[in-house]
Amino acid sequence: TRYSLQQDLMQRGIIRKGWTKDTESSGQLIASNYSPLDLFSGSRQRIHKALKELSNNMQNNFRVWCNGNQIFGEYIQPSNHECSVILDMMFRGFETINSSTECDSSARLLDSITTTLTNILERETLLPNVQRIQLLDVIDGDGAVKIYQRLVNLCMGSQNDADELLDGESLCIREVSRSGDCEGDRLLASSPYEMPKCDHLCNFLDEVHRCHAYFREKERDGCIESDRVFINECYERCNECLDQISKDACIYLLKNWLFSLALCDISFFVTFRLISGVHTASEEMQNDDHGGVVLCASKNAT
Repeated sequence: TRYSLQQDLMQRGIIRKGWTKDTESSGQLIASNYSPLDLFSGSRQRIHKALKELSNNMQNNFRVWCNGNQIFGEYIQPSNHECSVILDMMFRGFETINSSTECDSSARLLDSITTTLTNILERETLLPNVQRIQLLDVIDGDGAVKIYQRLVNLCMGSQNDADELLDGESLCIREVSRSGDCEGDRLLASSPYEMPKCDHLCNFLDEVHRCHAYFREKERDGCIESDRVFINECYERCNECLDQISKDACIYLLKNWLFSLALCDISFFVTFRLISGVHTASEEMQNDDHGGVVLCASKNAT
């Protein structure tokens, strides 16, 4: 994944993020084993694995606050006594995976948090909804440049006119999700925009769909080598389609690509709070009033 590639480059000192400044004095950066593919997999086991990897190697993507004070994060960790107090307050009687007399309070607290987070994220639609929008990027950065250049040409060479079209409300909003006129439109089924009528756009999406199917089949068969002839031919056919797409088709592809980019680097917060009243150990409660989630998991009250 892009994340694992960045971790490798940071560990080798080829690139550096602002939050890694303290590693200069503390030694070489330790690469994280976290994979976004696990977090968005929909599998309880893989979601829990992703959260465990985040908590095992906290960089700038996993932080925990308690009563307004950050207690876990990069270079931040509470004492065992503080962890014991929080465990007794928020997770009393919670059976963690690593709960044992040998396990320190810090590890038990993190295990309690990641297990509870797993329960919440498995039930909620947050991650699937985010993923559906992220998958609108049927083009990459190079493809976006080519489509933008096509749009500028269709605007008689005016970048200002092209930018105004992208910033404006030139596309119809899709009222309900539907199947399009071509097989490839399934790639953009989650788009908020109505797909414009354009045969070359359909041909382009069909070509992308065919390429995706090819790589999925290769992955299922365990093949590492790819057919370069097929890939090159697919690339040429895609370029031919993009050279002929309409103005609305350019706007459609670019708007979806920009929409997906906006959700490729996001933060979300999960808040735990004590629930007043007495709940039985087997009781489960969940609601989403005011956009939040209240969950009373088994043997838990958070």
